[in-house]
Amino acid sequence: MKASVLIDDKEIRFEEVPEPHPGRGQVLVRVHWASICGTDLHIYLGEFKPRVTYPRILGHECSGVVESVGEGVSHLREGDRVVVDPIIWCNRCPACLNGNNNACHFLKLIGVDVDGAFSEYVVADADKVFKIPEEMSLREAVLVELYSIGVHSTRRAMIEPGDRVVILGAGRLGLSVLEVIRQTGASWVCSVDILENRLEIAKRLGADLTINALKEDPCERILSITSGFGVDRVIETVGTAVEIKGREMPVEQAVRMARHGGRIVVMGMGSQSSPVFWKGFVEKEIQLVGSRVTLGDFPRALSLMSRGRFHPDLLISKEFGLEKTGEAFRLLEEQPDRYLKFLIRVS
Repeated sequence: MKASVLIDDKEIRFEEVPEPHPGRGQVLVRVHWASICGTDLHIYLGEFKPRVTYPRILGHECSGVVESVGEGVSHLREGDRVVVDPIIWCNRCPACLNGNNNACHFLKLIGVDVDGAFSEYVVADADKVFKIPEEMSLREAVLVELYSIGVHSTRRAMIEPGDRVVILGAGRLGLSVLEVIRQTGASWVCSVDILENRLEIAKRLGADLTINALKEDPCERILSITSGFGVDRVIETVGTAVEIKGREMPVEQAVRMARHGGRIVVMGMGSQSSPVFWKGFVEKEIQLVGSRVTLGDFPRALSLMSRGRFHPDLLISKEFGLEKTGEAFRLLEEQPDRYLKFLIRVS
């Protein structure tokens, strides 16, 4: 089969590789669409070593058609249109045994730890493969994984009807979270970023307020709007943040703008440390939780997407053929602030 293979830092080669075969409890999926994630870019740049070894076929967001099924698979058959949840957990560590499979001590991902979807075929465990509703296209479905992460973080935030929410970051992740939150009954949602082009998309997706953190202090603005009380929920999606003179880092901002008894969800996986005024954190009795990938959230995301609740086209910047995957990564490396999602058209 043909695949785009990462053979070294910043070097992707389009070549012929052996076709995988499904084992017991697995399915072989003919990939139609794949999507480049921020994690893929970090791997491409060499930032995931030694976890990721070369050669490696990246790609953990994909949609396609079942080509064949392995022994013991009864709920899927050849020709089914599907999406793949890329998570691989062990079912043996304390986290898995307590139902926190997405926080598995030995968590692996298709396209990160094993070969992924920037190829004509990919193998996945059958219990992580979900049928696509008839009304959904395979092109739309490639973003189900992204939206399912938004669903999971929103559930972690425990957003209730009438809540006021701030999302720090309006990148791919932050915008998908915004779309999900608009379905929760939250009364008011604010999006904070440093890029006007992304804030414009946030407005189109329903943000009640957007704040450019380069132009004004988001904490001061939020506290002013809420008469000094702060908002019910803050979701941090920034990850590696740009340091802005006179501004706190995102997690510290979240603590400042959350109300007493509020809840903060941290999704960004940045490498920087964030100072927090812990006295204020304790006085407010803030709940601070992490949110990692997904945990049974694919069906919810599929249901919402199939009913037209999301707007994936606003997140898609460009499309490339499989043979142009290397070109797509180079463009993202050179102009990361200009683009959101790049799709790879496989078959």
